[in-house]
Amino acid sequence: MMIKDLGIIPSETIAKKFSAKPHQDTPLMTGFGEVLLPCLEVLGVRPEQLLADTAAYTPELGIPELRSLIAGKISGRLGSNILSDQVVVSPGSKMAIYNLLQSLEGDVIIPVPSWPTYFTQAKMLGKRIIPFEAYPSGGSGFDLAAFKKLLQHAAGNTLILNSPSNPTGAVIQQEQMEEIACLCRAADVFIISDEVYADIVFSDNFFVSPYRYSPDNVAVIGSMSKSFSGGGWRGGYCVLPQGEAGTQLRTNIHAIAGATWSGCSAISQHILIALLSARHTPALLQVISDMHEVTGLSIYNKWKGEIDMLPPQGAFYLYLNFDEYRESLERNLSISKGSELEALFNRYQVPALSAHHFGANESQLSVRISYAQLLQPDAATLSGFLNIRQKEERLLLWKQYLQASDAYKFFEQQMKIIQHKVSGA
Repeated sequence: MMIKDLGIIPSETIAKKFSAKPHQDTPLMTGFGEVLLPCLEVLGVRPEQLLADTAAYTPELGIPELRSLIAGKISGRLGSNILSDQVVVSPGSKMAIYNLLQSLEGDVIIPVPSWPTYFTQAKMLGKRIIPFEAYPSGGSGFDLAAFKKLLQHAAGNTLILNSPSNPTGAVIQQEQMEEIACLCRAADVFIISDEVYADIVFSDNFFVSPYRYSPDNVAVIGSMSKSFSGGGWRGGYCVLPQGEAGTQLRTNIHAIAGATWSGCSAISQHILIALLSARHTPALLQVISDMHEVTGLSIYNKWKGEIDMLPPQGAFYLYLNFDEYRESLERNLSISKGSELEALFNRYQVPALSAHHFGANESQLSVRISYAQLLQPDAATLSGFLNIRQKEERLLLWKQYLQASDAYKFFEQQMKIIQHKVSGA
């Protein structure tokens, strides 16, 4: 029997969740980007009441009611009248990305650093990866100049774009996004815009989709995992481009779905219908975004003078760079590679992932941490925040909750130890 070697490995991010070792009663899940908040309870959604009509197969592209609901909800953000025919519901956003890559010709342009799944899927499909350094150390954000230079010899391919970014927490600003979209259109580069963190954008930042500027050349990816704390439901979706490209992609994905996953779980789709229809959903999403903003900025403001990192603008990640401490790390701790730096963080119970998981060179001394679970408010607390109208008041109150969090206190304590070790002080 001949078994093919696919040349890929299991997800390192998911492995971080299930290999984490709790410290007494204060486990830190900083290695995995998962939110665990009681959104269903706060919004009054009871899954057991949705089970009655979920045993039968659903249409491959999704329940019509859900597709229409997603189209209506996302039209404003995309600046276009999205039709339900453009929406495909899938068992998680990963499947939506994979099906798009299956259907698109050419190679795959992937910014570095980026979510590991992009690289793995491209390898699985036998596509050549064209990486470029999008967030250089010491930089202020997305390196548009590097992207322009890359496009001179990368026309006719596919770009995977993720804003807000996993792993950097950066948001591509409006002027840059418009230029990226226009450059891609001119170079015949199709954009897969992964927007699973679009509901988690912080003050003084404005998320804009490239779809606004190139609706016939962009597919948008969405998910219920991040905004609604529903990673286990495996509910994702894709908004296809307008015109002929969208029509052909829909035909392809319809055929792929029929031959592989048949349709997204019916219960997941009904849960998403209930969540999107709930009266307080917009307010809850803003409250959750405020919580992440306070957590991210608190960590950044504490350590920005000692650790190189981009200021958090969205999502719930920080990308910490320690290249300035390379000499000290090599001399005192025999650390010269990212994986060794990752091991140091893990040793002191702050799970992290090194830069090489995100497409960077193994020599880069950077790690990603997720602060998604440093605050774990219960349903009563979240519900109380819905009644606070002023954002400034919510941010102040979240800061008080954070300072009282045992997980956050333990995180600060361990970070002090790690930084002391790193700096050789």
